[in-house]
Amino acid sequence: MDRSRPLPPTPTDTPTQADTSGVRHRADRRRLLLWMMPPLVAALLVACSERAGHKGSLELAREYLLAGQAAAAERLLAELESSTWVGREARFGRRVAKTLLDIEGEGLKERFGAGALSRVFPLHTILRAAFDRGEFDAVLRLSTLADSLGAPVDQALRLAARIETGETVSVEDVSVLPPAEAGVTNSGSGAEPSSTFVAARVRDHLQQPDPGVLLFDRQGRPLGRVVADELVPADGVNETFLPRSILDRVADFPGAGSLHLTLDLELSRVAQRAFGRFRGSIVLMDPASGEVLAAVSDRRTYAREDGRAVFEQGREPASIAKIITTAASLRAGNDPDRSLRRKRCKGHEVYAGERLYCPVIAGPLRGLDRAMAVSCNVAFADLGVEVGRRSLLDEMVRWGFGDHLGAFRGGRVLRAHGDDRQLADLSIGLQHAEITPLHAALMAATVAGEGRRPVPTLVAAVDGKLGLHPRALPVPLPKRVIDPVWAQELHDSMVHVVQRGTAMRVRTPGFPVAMKTGTASDPRWGFHVNYIGYGPLPDSRVAFAVRITDQGTSKRVRHAAVEVTARLLRGLRGVSRARGWLDAPESFDQRLAQARTDPRSLRYLEPVRAGR
Repeated sequence: MDRSRPLPPTPTDTPTQADTSGVRHRADRRRLLLWMMPPLVAALLVACSERAGHKGSLELAREYLLAGQAAAAERLLAELESSTWVGREARFGRRVAKTLLDIEGEGLKERFGAGALSRVFPLHTILRAAFDRGEFDAVLRLSTLADSLGAPVDQALRLAARIETGETVSVEDVSVLPPAEAGVTNSGSGAEPSSTFVAARVRDHLQQPDPGVLLFDRQGRPLGRVVADELVPADGVNETFLPRSILDRVADFPGAGSLHLTLDLELSRVAQRAFGRFRGSIVLMDPASGEVLAAVSDRRTYAREDGRAVFEQGREPASIAKIITTAASLRAGNDPDRSLRRKRCKGHEVYAGERLYCPVIAGPLRGLDRAMAVSCNVAFADLGVEVGRRSLLDEMVRWGFGDHLGAFRGGRVLRAHGDDRQLADLSIGLQHAEITPLHAALMAATVAGEGRRPVPTLVAAVDGKLGLHPRALPVPLPKRVIDPVWAQELHDSMVHVVQRGTAMRVRTPGFPVAMKTGTASDPRWGFHVNYIGYGPLPDSRVAFAVRITDQGTSKRVRHAAVEVTARLLRGLRGVSRARGWLDAPESFDQRLAQARTDPRSLRYLEPVRAGR
């Protein structure tokens, strides 16, 4: 067989006219599809892009509404109303925006179910965000809109908004609130007070015959209320934690429904426990911001002085005044360390024919550090006489004597003129001047702040009737009193007081401090002490003043002061460990910058907003 010749076609291999026509039609359709595909694909891509863009714009509008930027959301949604993809949702969102802006709008023609609402523009979340911003009128308008749509409304937020806007709300309205046994802790994100927490505040407000002005500590814990010019402590709060000077601060904010004070409830308890059986007052202060963290007296002192001892009780400064005398010597261009290096304490010296005694016969002083540590009266009397009366009085003014310390009065010079004996007494803080416990703590804060004297403050934020929306007050700038180099010399000498001097017995491992002690007497009240200091070193968080009063002898009052101060420092050590002060130290400048740039409501009041 010849394999080179092709085989004849079989009958099934021969194409018919119909087969040829079908193939041709199919080929034409393929060519047409290939010709039309680019515009179809382009149109599809455009449609997908447009849909994605409109969806993204819708999400952006939702974020605007949650952030309180209703005007921006309304403009954006107006452009989306004709959208094929999101027009229906945009019309609803624009109605919500107009409600926030208090703009009349047309009724909604579409019907939205609760599920659609929660997916598109969740009214509850938007209402909650408006409440957190303190936009109470908007909360009420959104509540009305939600009612018209059959959407659920948080009744606690509605009642809270009515109270804050001044509407009359009766105790019968409590029935719409969640049950009290639901608790008041945060059940959500931790960034806002839970509904049960808000409900608890509303319930407490409505059940009080006269809610007065609420008081909270720096972390938002209830301290009490002011009702008819009287302080009413909250449950579990000792009345001595609330100095009556708070009444004066409440008067400074006549429109406030509540005040967030700088006081720290935990530190107030630490200070109160430190007294034991002794009498006196304790002040704790933030040396960076000047915020008063605790202002506590024992019960008998609180009652005797109408709760004002911390801010108004005047007593001789005693030896803490030696800090000011040293500063005056440095300002005059003298070198007190060199001057005292050559001196020897024999226990007394004569000024203007009168003998001035020292607590001990210290012998060679060997410089400023030892003189401050043993609190040699003669050494600092000599410094005062050396710089002269005018320079010493001017220095006392710089440190706050005869001046107002923010909203509080400072110490006073009772007698400015006299002979050298009078000047010697003034130089060591005896007889001719008086100082309050607050002012004494401020002296320690000034050294801790590298020579900057903060302005003492008691109110951190002003708030509404429920205390859920604090508006932080600015932190005043501290005043430069002495050069940082001089402040370092004073600091070094105060460290020696603790290490080798009159405060050795209060040393507390784990809470290093710098201190100065002072002891004096008054014929009317007996012996008293002023112990001042700050810690934990090196970056101090607390400046303190311990005043112990009503003791019969200098020995007894010093024994009491040592016992109380040691207990205080042990308590502060526990707080320091719990709060990590030594684990994450911050310099004075860092904390001052933070205090001035961060709203106090964010720095201190976040636990309240979390419902804790």
